[in-house]
Amino acid sequence: MLKFRQYSNDDLDQHLRNLEIFGYTVVKNYIDKKNVANLKAKTEDYFKIYKKKIINDDVKNLSEDRCIHNLQNLDVNYIELLSSPFIEKILKKKLNDKYHGALPSDYPNYNLSNYTARSAINGLELHIDSFIPSSGGLTWSLQVAFMVDNQTIDNGCSIVVPGSHKSDKYSDRKFENIKPIESEAGDVVIWDSRIWHGNLRNNSGASRWALFATVVCWWVRPNFDVSRGLPNKIYKKLNDRQKILLGFCNISPSTEFERFHTKKGTNFLKSNVKDFF
Repeated sequence: MLKFRQYSNDDLDQHLRNLEIFGYTVVKNYIDKKNVANLKAKTEDYFKIYKKKIINDDVKNLSEDRCIHNLQNLDVNYIELLSSPFIEKILKKKLNDKYHGALPSDYPNYNLSNYTARSAINGLELHIDSFIPSSGGLTWSLQVAFMVDNQTIDNGCSIVVPGSHKSDKYSDRKFENIKPIESEAGDVVIWDSRIWHGNLRNNSGASRWALFATVVCWWVRPNFDVSRGLPNKIYKKLNDRQKILLGFCNISPSTEFERFHTKKGTNFLKSNVKDFF
């Protein structure tokens, strides 16, 4: 069981203001050094196995990066990070549908879209991950990055254009007005998926592991069919809140004879994972 630093309601309010005004925030020292070291070692061990099965990425600038997709399928610790109390508080404030109805109001009702470990080498040009820009007051997607290595300018840290999440424009790809987000192992960086962001090239020769999750409102189609892909051995270790995070209360019916509604309550979680499909 991982342990996390505790934060106050004032801290929560400040991080929410940062997301609203700047489009990103940094939660400092969230994971203690011992757990960070274990997570890094675990991730590197999984990569040794994963790289033998990897499909060649057709995105040229990512082909040299070390990458593991769908971390939730490998180890419950990765899920514990994303479902940890303070991160859940932030995500609920930004992504929960208060009119959801099928789940208790204090439960999360957002879903995981994808969850990837990456140690990047190449730079990544400015882009958005919301697919469309919007200047509205609401967001439907957030990125949550758990740092398991220090992130510096020299080793290719993330960059953002503060405030660009309200620009209502796609990125012009120019490296202007950028802010490098230097952070330490154990920090968590959260940003609005509408913000213009990318990363610098890693010139250090050392690893730059971070665990990147995209979390979306329940009605957004995820990048992966997370619930269908989850191994049964992982499902059995999850609590209800974690099952909701992984989409098990939001499985679309195959026909109208199965049921009419996508949204389901916690009573829907009593089945074995294989019984959903």
